Amino acid sequence: STVEISQMSADFKETIAKLHAGLRRKFVSAETRDVAWRRRQLKRLLLLLDENAESLSAAIGADLRRPASEASSEVAVTAREAADALASFEDWMRPQWSAAHVFVAPAGQEVRFEPYGASLIVAPYNYPVNLLFAPLVGAFAAGCNAMLKPSEISVATEKLLVQLVPKYFSPEDCCVVSGAAEETAAILELRWDMVFFTGSTRVGKIVAQACAKHLTPHVLELGGKAPCVVDETATSLREAARRIISTKLINAGQTCMAPDYVIAHENIMDELCDELQACVRLFYGDNPKESPDLARLVTPRHARHVIDLLDDSDGDVLCGGSAEVDEAEGYIPPTIVKNPTLGRSALLRDEIFGPVLPVISFSSFANAVDQISNIDPEPLALYIFSGRKQVQEQYIAHVRR
Repeated sequence: STVEISQMSADFKETIAKLHAGLRRKFVSAETRDVAWRRRQLKRLLLLLDENAESLSAAIGADLRRPASEASSEVAVTAREAADALASFEDWMRPQWSAAHVFVAPAGQEVRFEPYGASLIVAPYNYPVNLLFAPLVGAFAAGCNAMLKPSEISVATEKLLVQLVPKYFSPEDCCVVSGAAEETAAILELRWDMVFFTGSTRVGKIVAQACAKHLTPHVLELGGKAPCVVDETATSLREAARRIISTKLINAGQTCMAPDYVIAHENIMDELCDELQACVRLFYGDNPKESPDLARLVTPRHARHVIDLLDDSDGDVLCGGSAEVDEAEGYIPPTIVKNPTLGRSALLRDEIFGPVLPVISFSSFANAVDQISNIDPEPLALYIFSGRKQVQEQYIAHVRR
């Protein structure tokens, strides 16, 4: 079942309340707990992904102008996750026996994994297929039905999903609702058994507040800063640069787990910067705007955010920069900024979410940890290039995640 709106309509709340009630009735009936129901939903999801792989990839490409290999990989990875769950979910369901406390002896004791119930899945724009359907895989495997809320920013993908979901699922098993912030707020007013949200920290706080009203269990997959440490003992700066650039520039930097900034030992800083620039040229040529392998920011507004970060930062621009952007097209060139000032540069303050890579230096382990903590005391991810296992373990122990 689908609800599609361009602005909040008078009967929107009534319509989503009916869909929500249908989901709750289905879950209370206990049918979703059955192995057969879970298997049937996972197979339908796999069928949806298989039969519509080309159209889903095309929609992703239309929204983010991602190369075909990237877009098709997103669909394929999601299908693989569903297939893995289909092969394994019965094992995940099995109770786990544990020793009984003396107070209840001689009774037996086991841990059973129970489904939460009717779930809401709210997805972002940057991976609009995977970040909607991957949580749905988990929901189905666990015996939960769900309402899906795809991002309204990835317009082509949202439109396609609104068409496809009702063809493969009954509304009591899985339904989809489209809309923007106002509609999402209305959906969050309903009493859900589980909410799974992927997106920004700002919106995540709103979701958490809504869930708190009903003490609803929820998962928040949020963004943040992700430092990449390159120590002077790194075995190959060229290989480190290749991995950093390839990971950073997938989907034009619109990946929450991408390296957000590089912090390199001062002894190898210049050489690493040379290697990073060489990798940009190797992967995207002398004119990245003409490269078929570089995606675009999803909207001009999102491009403007990255441009503003660049304009509000100092440092030496080694390649790219705001002078080469095409805001209307969502094009930001691959940009490397050397030595922006900690405490002044917006690039070291906010999540970038674009193809811009700041590179700063450190003089010692303690100095590196101090700078990382000042930028973000709890980074989303931490990447380490070091030839010494002891150094890797030190960073893991001292940087909170």
